[in-house]
Amino acid sequence: MKTCREKNENEKGCANERFALATALVFNNMDVTEGLDIFKSNAVDNQHPDSMTAVGVVLVEGLGCDEDPKEGSDWLVMASSLDHSQADYELACLFYAGSAAPYIEENLDVAKSFFEKSAAKKHICGSYMLADVLVEDLHKKETKDEIFNDTAAAIDLFVFAADNGHRFSRQQVIMILEGRHPLVKIN
Repeated sequence: MKTCREKNENEKGCANERFALATALVFNNMDVTEGLDIFKSNAVDNQHPDSMTAVGVVLVEGLGCDEDPKEGSDWLVMASSLDHSQADYELACLFYAGSAAPYIEENLDVAKSFFEKSAAKKHICGSYMLADVLVEDLHKKETKDEIFNDTAAAIDLFVFAADNGHRFSRQQVIMILEGRHPLVKIN
């Protein structure tokens, strides 16, 4: 069996192996600088969206390096442009909390749109967060049809995320089934 060095290093399998190595180096705090360099080269050389997203997260959060919310945000936008659900979710979180300000300011409408993008791709945490946003926004709805549609969508999203192991979604579904959730108390 050939190693990545013996094969064309730009093959997708090699890009995934490089991503796994960089992930181990960064997130086990073994050699963040080397891991970040591998993420970056993998992102550039192979247009690897997981690596782009990882660079963005590491830089925005300053994981083992100096925070750089501008460059980190740029990497996340680049990965999102490649239709990457994790990048969409990470951007949604940044807009939701405004935690990359001044480059990405708090904007709940933009956050919701990125949560919608990630949920449409079956991203579990994105689905949970979209459901949560829908519940938070119910008071803004003007008609019973809008309330009904968003309530139904939120329940579907909570159930999907719960079925896929999301702990907080499970709690939401249990509260709905027991009649203790705000969704079942709306008139």
